[in-house]
Amino acid sequence: MQNTVNAGAYSFKVKNTQRPYSNDFTVVRIVRLVQRYKLAFPQQDEVHCVVQCTSTSKEPNMQYFCIFSGTGKLLACNN
Repeated sequence: MQNTVNAGAYSFKVKNTQRPYSNDFTVVRIVRLVQRYKLAFPQQDEVHCVVQCTSTSKEPNMQYFCIFSGTGKLLACNN
């Protein structure tokens, strides 16, 4: 599903302001789920994943490594 991340207990749709470089994307693979407080504070947990921009985005087929918080906030992104 476009702009959606599913990993373990986490499933969230990424808001438009939190997309990597404003691109629509699909998750290619989940690299790692970092649970810091056993779901007690989901904003502290991280989802590390590789995403690929869709054909309708500004950079079609570009892949980025992204880190999202457990609540869907984009913490880091690079290619």
